[in-house]
Amino acid sequence: MPKRKRNKKIKKGRGRPRKKVIKERKHKVKYVPHLLRGVRDILPEDQSYFQYVLKQAEILAESYNFQRIDTPIIEERELFEKGIGQSTDIVEKQMFTFTDKGKTKVCLRPEGTAPIVRAYLEHGMFNLSQPIKVYYSGPMFRRERPQSGRYRQFYQFGLEVIGSDKPVIDAEIISFAYSLFDALKIDVLIKVNSIGCSECRKAYRRKLVSYLRSKRNKLCKDCQRRLKTNPLRILDCKNPDCQRIIKKAPQVVDWLCENCRQHFVRVLEYLDELKIPYSLDPYLVRGLDYYTRTVFEVWPTRKSLETNFALGGGGRYDNLIKMFSNRDIPACGVAFGIDRIVEELKAEKIKIPKKKAPQIFIAQIGEFARQKALRIFETLRREKFRVVENFSKDSLRTQLELADKLKAKYTLIIGQDEAHNETIIVRDMTSGSQETIDQEKIVKEMRKRLR
Repeated sequence: MPKRKRNKKIKKGRGRPRKKVIKERKHKVKYVPHLLRGVRDILPEDQSYFQYVLKQAEILAESYNFQRIDTPIIEERELFEKGIGQSTDIVEKQMFTFTDKGKTKVCLRPEGTAPIVRAYLEHGMFNLSQPIKVYYSGPMFRRERPQSGRYRQFYQFGLEVIGSDKPVIDAEIISFAYSLFDALKIDVLIKVNSIGCSECRKAYRRKLVSYLRSKRNKLCKDCQRRLKTNPLRILDCKNPDCQRIIKKAPQVVDWLCENCRQHFVRVLEYLDELKIPYSLDPYLVRGLDYYTRTVFEVWPTRKSLETNFALGGGGRYDNLIKMFSNRDIPACGVAFGIDRIVEELKAEKIKIPKKKAPQIFIAQIGEFARQKALRIFETLRREKFRVVENFSKDSLRTQLELADKLKAKYTLIIGQDEAHNETIIVRDMTSGSQETIDQEKIVKEMRKRLR
């Protein structure tokens, strides 16, 4: 019996072409956008906290006679490598660096002081009356391990005083820090230390290295390396094993030269005069190489503190400008972490002032009325009334409920008849009484009612 021939025809939708269809479908999968690790969106419900902190800081800064300065978020990489220090965690591990198309080595700014020093020199601000007092705010970038209170894009507010070596400047900066948190109703402890100058640190460095070498095997790997490159950085290590060793290390204040000792004494005397509470921390060094003499940090005193971070810190940096020029110009500054302050406000359940309720809500019924309502809204807004609307809604009931929810004092209602007659209904949201007036008289009428 002859074998039956196989039908070589492939039916539509079957056989090999099926694989091609599947492959095509894979290419049609849509990209789903998401946040990069370590960054976040600041949503509208959090904006009120950020804006409140920044407003308080700006008002206070201007009362201390500081002026605003803004620098780019992108700078030459060498500015930070040279200014902050090659052996710091920021330069070694945390900077976002890349080479641009012009083969320039650049980075996203990890802190605000070095860019301001660059601007000070580049724009010849040393020719102005000294000292220069400036404040700044904006995003900074560090590739830190994401955790509570630490983001790879974070926000800072800072002050810099350039052109004076007087200890009263150090005290004024610390006084600002204390006053800011007092205004924000956050209880803080200010930790203060002096790390001396480059000359008196030489003797201390030898003493510290001698002590740490005997404990070398108990130090973390980073600190073992820092023992050769920059032993003072070990005092800033957060490793628990290293912290136990640091607590028994020689104290830098015992090795201050006479000038640095007198400077520090004067700073403390000013703080005592201002009745600012502070705590001496002999192992406080800060994480940047440019600091000299006075250094300080601001810590929350909340007993149930879950996170371990300072809300701000700073100090004197008398040698930084000399690193980039032949000018020997002293300076002092402070920076505050806005993200951390906002988290502290929430953790302590500190109520921030609420935005003022609107005075007027504009409601409309119908397309022609909406057109007229838009014009009246713009007129009242330009006359500085606090006026709100929801022109996307059609139901009068829904709009009145919204006006009541927003606690508006008056609702202005425009229907089709009012739109044609050039009138408007003024509804008192407290009493419920209504009155119809001419649209042209609305500004005068609202001024009279809202006195």
